[in-house]
Amino acid sequence: MKMQRTPTPPTTSPKHWQLKETSPASTISKLSTPKVELLYPAQRRCSLAAGLEYEITGGAKIRQLTTSVHSFETVGPQYQDLPSVLAEKKYENLSDNTQTVFNKTFKTGLPVFLWFPQQPEAFNHFNKYMGAQRVGMPTWLDVYPVKEETSTWDPQKPVFVDVGGGFGHQCAALQAQYPDLKGQIVLQDLPPALAHALPLQNVKVMEHDFFQPQPVKGLH
Repeated sequence: MKMQRTPTPPTTSPKHWQLKETSPASTISKLSTPKVELLYPAQRRCSLAAGLEYEITGGAKIRQLTTSVHSFETVGPQYQDLPSVLAEKKYENLSDNTQTVFNKTFKTGLPVFLWFPQQPEAFNHFNKYMGAQRVGMPTWLDVYPVKEETSTWDPQKPVFVDVGGGFGHQCAALQAQYPDLKGQIVLQDLPPALAHALPLQNVKVMEHDFFQPQPVKGLH
């Protein structure tokens, strides 16, 4: 049975989280933009590219709010087709990225990351999902010794290249936690994603298809 779109949820916010317009006066970000806050105590604020600020306790509700459309519209239909595709392929490992569940569901011969840029609305929801999925959870910044590894770094060289970085959420998090980081930060993605990139200062935005050779050399 196919899923049907659920009715639009009521506009009244649950009492355990609040939705309000973002304004420069209400933002206490370490970054230069009034639309980004990346804080790590229990009660946090996270502004997404839509220009709205969600103030919550913990991270669960914001993940639900920002991932529901991507999950329902793009991921959900593939789960429905998964059993039949596995049966058709006799449960063998797939070796062709144009013969997957995704291809059957959306009736395309394109790999998913070539299809997304042709679907601006779906691509926008995907990038919002990528930016919000780990809100309130530990990240690589909690374990990687950034200060130690970059203490003698050449400020003129790239220090962090986010390949396929979407709206720049990882670049923003790195800047927020290490505002005095030495070296250049580079955000790479396809033009439809970069069109919605966060307006971060001192981040070089570079159009790049990660299926093509990497233009930034010498990093690991």
